[in-house]
Amino acid sequence: MAALDGRYGAVTRLSSEGQRSVSLYIAIPVLNSETVIGAVLCSQSTFRILQDMYAIRLVLLKIFLWSFLFALIISIVLAYSISFRIQRLRNEAESIRTGKGKLEGYFTPSIFMDEIGYLSFSLADLASRMDKHFRYTASFIQDFSHEFKNPLSVVRTASEMIPDSTGEQQYRFLELIDQNSRRMEFLLDSITELSLIAHLIPGFQLKYPHREWKLKETPIRSKVFGTKDKLSRVFINILENANSFASSGTPVEIVLTANNSQIRITIFNYGSSIPSVDLDRIFDRFYSNRVSREHKHSGLGLSISQTIVQSYNGSIKAENKDKGVIFIIDLPL
Repeated sequence: MAALDGRYGAVTRLSSEGQRSVSLYIAIPVLNSETVIGAVLCSQSTFRILQDMYAIRLVLLKIFLWSFLFALIISIVLAYSISFRIQRLRNEAESIRTGKGKLEGYFTPSIFMDEIGYLSFSLADLASRMDKHFRYTASFIQDFSHEFKNPLSVVRTASEMIPDSTGEQQYRFLELIDQNSRRMEFLLDSITELSLIAHLIPGFQLKYPHREWKLKETPIRSKVFGTKDKLSRVFINILENANSFASSGTPVEIVLTANNSQIRITIFNYGSSIPSVDLDRIFDRFYSNRVSREHKHSGLGLSISQTIVQSYNGSIKAENKDKGVIFIIDLPL
């Protein structure tokens, strides 16, 4: 009606059924000169816009639901994986701690290089070191007990026979008791001596002034993991051994070198070589090829040194060189 009167006409209406939308109706007059001869009526609904908006909302809802489901699954898998691996570590720890004086179980290193993986590697390495320590301690006690029984039985037998003997026999039995008592005392001293800390080269120069001690160090400052007393014990044992076998008037040479992964200590003495049959046995407990030369040797020094070096993931060996013997000690940096 407004258009037929020559004006612009417009009206909006809300849908009454189904999805609510807005419809816009407009009417424009058609003029011939200044006379209204008709009207143009147009209409447009927001229904299609709403359909597009609902479609976008549905897509966003689907994306949200799928993202939530994926995050939920990942969270469950990660939580189960972490809890399962921690539970496995706990079970392995329980199996290990049930042993008395030894390790019954072991830790399985993880294939994942994360915090729990590094923890499992550390626990596995710790358990391995503890197992080696327990085995060495048990073996050492067994060997030491066996070695200690020999002089003890001699002392007991000699003391039982003294009352029934006279003169020279009594003197002989007393001499046996004294010798074997000293032997047992020296065995005990060899064990407690592990805590000794010495000023190595200056100390040896004072102790053996007739011997020249040559030390050549690498100009590169290097560090190794280890305790001072144990490493000192290693070097003291090797230096004492070198001094014992070095020929009179010859020096003992110590050379320290290092590379990117380890430090090497070589100790060389000029003297008689080690028999080939003894090269593989010199690190055995209570073994010594110097019995005829000196009675006061327990055969523990080199064995203790090897155990200490190996506990630090190092190695120690002896080789015959021209006119002497060289000990080579490698320790990781």
